[in-house]
Amino acid sequence: MCLASLSVSVTHRGEARSQDKASPVPDPKRRQPLEAWVHARLGSPSPYSIRRATAARSGQSACVTERVIAVDLGITWDPNVPEAQLTATDNGETWLSLLARDDDADQRPVTLLWRGSVATRMEPPNDEAAEGHRLYDAGLRDVVWVGEVLDSNLVIEFERLNRVHPRRDAARYAGLRHWVVPLKECTVEVVARSLEALRGTAR
Repeated sequence: MCLASLSVSVTHRGEARSQDKASPVPDPKRRQPLEAWVHARLGSPSPYSIRRATAARSGQSACVTERVIAVDLGITWDPNVPEAQLTATDNGETWLSLLARDDDADQRPVTLLWRGSVATRMEPPNDEAAEGHRLYDAGLRDVVWVGEVLDSNLVIEFERLNRVHPRRDAARYAGLRHWVVPLKECTVEVVARSLEALRGTAR
């Protein structure tokens, strides 16, 4: 949960009537030092980085509220059978192989193929403990097949970790997307550039 900072001003009882003045109009020129500070700290920051750094500088919450939306790939699989197989390579390809439904005329496996992937997870919870997932109340509860995480904190964190690189380029992370796939025995999460659904094996 993100908690924004709360500022409360207190006026002495004897001064309350003497300070009946209009609030000062913000000076737009005062924003320039803040923007310059953000760029000086981050080089060429992504929009997510600017949002977090600006919030931190101004004393506000730096958390980004993630939300999950369902994605229709035009294909489904057997949700009640385990044996999902996840494979990831260091050249940016990740694929998830799933068993076809019993009533599907095409009994070849359903394969979800991600390209440009930078992170892959297969971990708890399973379907019986799905409510314990950090994204459950952010929309994952409504996802049956595949969901996409908008305003992903994982993407933000990967961009932050890469700032130590001497040739860092925040633009590299601008096109990354975060998907989540709830399965029978686990939950799969992948951060990559694209996702497509195939029939058969990926290789």
